[in-house]
Amino acid sequence: MIMALFTTTFVLVVLIFAAFRLKIPMAVGPLVVVYFIYIGYSLFSQYTQPKIEIPHVDAIKEIPDLRLNKEKFLQPMAIPVVPDTPKPLTLDSVPKKIPKPAEPVEENIKNELKPQNKPTSNLATNATEETLVLKEMLICQGIIKRTPVKPGKRFSNMVDSLYCYTKISNSGRKQELQHIWYYNDREMTRVLYNVKPSFNYRSWSKKTIYPENIGKWRVDVMDQDGNILGSRSFTIDIASSKF
Repeated sequence: MIMALFTTTFVLVVLIFAAFRLKIPMAVGPLVVVYFIYIGYSLFSQYTQPKIEIPHVDAIKEIPDLRLNKEKFLQPMAIPVVPDTPKPLTLDSVPKKIPKPAEPVEENIKNELKPQNKPTSNLATNATEETLVLKEMLICQGIIKRTPVKPGKRFSNMVDSLYCYTKISNSGRKQELQHIWYYNDREMTRVLYNVKPSFNYRSWSKKTIYPENIGKWRVDVMDQDGNILGSRSFTIDIASSKF
């Protein structure tokens, strides 16, 4: 009790010192009140708690030894031996019927129920090929608000550039396409782009036309597997020609 009182008093002093150092003297009053409440509760508990009387050593009675006397069990005991009379061995002369194993019918049933190999159809291949459908392809002189301007098949060599406009339906995953520009059956350039899943995916590529590029042109649309989805041919003439 004295040690607990000393410890509590020391903690109270430390808290009061900390309150003054932190400039909160208002906390000193509650700390003192809590301290005296704790002291009163400790004294009250000490005097109201019933004392446990510890009996004196001399008052403890000796417990008698209840262990069994080992000498009683060390004496040999006579056990009568009863001879076993042999009994005749009797055998059951009636033969037992051993059931015959069942015939392996399960294997025959499995063979009958086994489906026949059907020829594989080309539905999966056709579905893959039909995911990309070229719905529209034009060669034009410009694109305004994703709409082709002045499309045609014959153009003047005075145009600065031409556009290949395509509208593609893609019902599968995102795929890569190419616009391949040919001049007099000679590849001039390739433009790669991705087509996202859409029913009307509009895209276009641009090619600069020089005045000396007079002749036949062609643009092929090719997918990532090398399949040509569509092609458009056009002609570049000199400026004096009629269109």
